[in-house]
Amino acid sequence: MSTLRPGRAEEAGLSRSGLYRAAREGRLERIARGIYLPADAPAADWDWIEV
Repeated sequence: MSTLRPGRAEEAGLSRSGLYRAAREGRLERIARGIYLPADAPAADWDWIEV
């Protein structure tokens, strides 16, 4: 699973406010500034970013 950034979300038809709302509602997890993953993504998908 790949990360989602605001620019890519807009290209896919999701507004920035929609992206932020999805994170607030728990459908996306903000793992770093401007980087999101689906809330149900396995930890292995984003562990490398923590290093």
